[in-house]
Amino acid sequence: MKKILIIAALVVTLACVGLLSGCQVPSAIRCMNYADADKYLVGNQQYEGELTSILVNWYVGEVNFVLSEDNTISIVEDNELEDKQKVHSYFSDGVLRVEFWQSGLADKVNSKDKKVTITYPKCGDIELMSTSAKVTADKMYADNVNIIMTSGYCSIGEINAKTFDFISTSGSIVVNKMNCTVVDIGSTSGGCELNKVQVDTLNYTSTSGSAYVEIDSAKVVKIGSTSGSVNLKLNVGATISFSTTSGSFSCEKEHSDKLDKMVVGDGETIIDVGTTSGSLRVR
Repeated sequence: MKKILIIAALVVTLACVGLLSGCQVPSAIRCMNYADADKYLVGNQQYEGELTSILVNWYVGEVNFVLSEDNTISIVEDNELEDKQKVHSYFSDGVLRVEFWQSGLADKVNSKDKKVTITYPKCGDIELMSTSAKVTADKMYADNVNIIMTSGYCSIGEINAKTFDFISTSGSIVVNKMNCTVVDIGSTSGGCELNKVQVDTLNYTSTSGSAYVEIDSAKVVKIGSTSGSVNLKLNVGATISFSTTSGSFSCEKEHSDKLDKMVVGDGETIIDVGTTSGSLRVR
């Protein structure tokens, strides 16, 4: 997880440099140059073929993912912007690439005009890098999902994936239903709300962001926080380890103490929580 966070920090730093460098006006956005720029199509598009991966690079506004029931692959962004400011996309060899606008363009835009909807069938990989956009999806189905954002907000109704990585500086995430094998979430100060979680492994690290996690089923859950509070709702039996410097602990579940661990129910799910001053509440 630490390796992922370091790599993500470097990537996001580069994105931020691309956002601000070379701009005369502070609110201007500078899109970094991307490969094969001459092959990208402008504005609303519909593609045909087998989809394996979606790669999205977005700055402000909103990205909405819509799961298709008939293998539709489409890009829709309704606005009256110049062509150079519209969404640019390229579909080749099963990979759909979606870019904020023209390669290398530095310009100003109202975030309300940069709302793109990506309709897609279940695929292998979804990767999104965002500066401060809102990311939404009623359903997100893929083998692997990777979302990196500086700020902004991510709201997912239901996610079904083998691996889900979410890394943020101050952006928050809400998931209403999660069915994944391995989940890694890292945040500096963004909040995290995960409901109806079904996973094999969940790793969550944060500096000051608070976390609410409802666990329906899991094998291993590891949570690390410096000062952010952790709120666990258990719908399963669990064995809980909690280490802290000055954080408080409360458990509303009937439990027994076994050495330095607390056992709820059958104790099947292994939960390890560590904080410096963050509190832990179990209910």
